[in-house]
Amino acid sequence: MDGPEPRWVQTTVNIDDHAFIPELDPAAIAANPDEVLEEYVASLSTRPMDLSRPLWEIHALDFPTSEAKSAVVFRIHHALGDGTSLVSLLLACTRSAANPAALPIMPAQPTRREGTVYGAQPRPPMSAGPWAFATWIFSIVMLAWHTVVDVALFVAMALQLVRDPRTVFTPAKGVEYRRKRFKLAKMMESGKHNELKWGNRLGYIMLPFEIVMHDDPLDYVRNAKKTVDRKKHSLEAIFTHLDTEMVTKLFGIEVTPL
Repeated sequence: MDGPEPRWVQTTVNIDDHAFIPELDPAAIAANPDEVLEEYVASLSTRPMDLSRPLWEIHALDFPTSEAKSAVVFRIHHALGDGTSLVSLLLACTRSAANPAALPIMPAQPTRREGTVYGAQPRPPMSAGPWAFATWIFSIVMLAWHTVVDVALFVAMALQLVRDPRTVFTPAKGVEYRRKRFKLAKMMESGKHNELKWGNRLGYIMLPFEIVMHDDPLDYVRNAKKTVDRKKHSLEAIFTHLDTEMVTKLFGIEVTPL
């Protein structure tokens, strides 16, 4: 990028500006290599990227951890692509350790859920009787009611008609460069290539964050499960997805809610 206003320009890549082999404490590596790796990755989140050169970096950490003989950290600016696209590109550039001629694969997709969807009960057969039909109608009415309430609250918060009270957890400016920790994920197993459709289809649900003192800490879990179960009986995620998609197309990503 060049000038006061960011713009794409053609440049020559100097690999020394992008490939790094950090010098880390050998004693710390010997004592706890997993923690050293986690600390190093966390430290990368505090460093802004240099916008005067291509926005990607490779960090090679040549020491064994509990899960691998060595590690490579890719640090890539979101301007180059979303996470799914970049992971797809990364996988296409690698090969399976078990079979060097084969590409790594993603885990198999779970089978499609059968039965009720969003809490609405399936339509009973004619022989089920009036009570079964009444229960079915009631589930549809509750689904519609929950959807209206959830979508109305989402719109109100997106328009800032309703705001969360400030708490110790309220984010402040500059949080993008505060230290963050990332947990490692195991690589995919090798095997037959799976055809997967990539893309982001994002919807939102509003979940309250409860800040109270309970005598029983498990009350937090019970209340959270109760809220999530209630949210499952709503079409909020579908409506928020459509709303976000429409606003993005009409006005651009800058004014997209949430």
